[in-house]
Amino acid sequence: MKKLITAFFTAIFTLTIACGCSDKATEAANRLAEAQDAIAVNDVDAAIHILHNLNDLKDEKGLTVSQLGRMSILYMQLTDRTDDSDNVDYAVNCYREAFALDPDSARAFYSSLPREDDKYVMMLAGISGNIDNPPSLEDAEEPDSIPADSFPVVF
Repeated sequence: MKKLITAFFTAIFTLTIACGCSDKATEAANRLAEAQDAIAVNDVDAAIHILHNLNDLKDEKGLTVSQLGRMSILYMQLTDRTDDSDNVDYAVNCYREAFALDPDSARAFYSSLPREDDKYVMMLAGISGNIDNPPSLEDAEEPDSIPADSFPVVF
């Protein structure tokens, strides 16, 4: 079944390119929809392939804020299904690029997401905030420790 779905998405992608689809925004939107559909049917390999291809072409395509936002959420959804931490890195990069492109539009996009995506937005905001403003290690307290003399002596 996975191979059939992967073949289907590959065929759509090939047809889109063969038709000479010059509208970059439409092409990116179609790829994002394909990735979302792949995640919906739990075809992680196809979703990763589609998102990585779109990520590689991100600079060339000139993605919109909402497309970058969708990519970040899709990468976070993939993180739930795999143990590949690289997906979090990709998600954070898309999140940060969306805010760099237009902060107001990015806030509007992330605020409009369904409630079930709130956890992803909160994680992305937290990670991104810590990258931009890392906590000071000088102010950190020493971890609590148990004094060695509190253990009973066993002979």
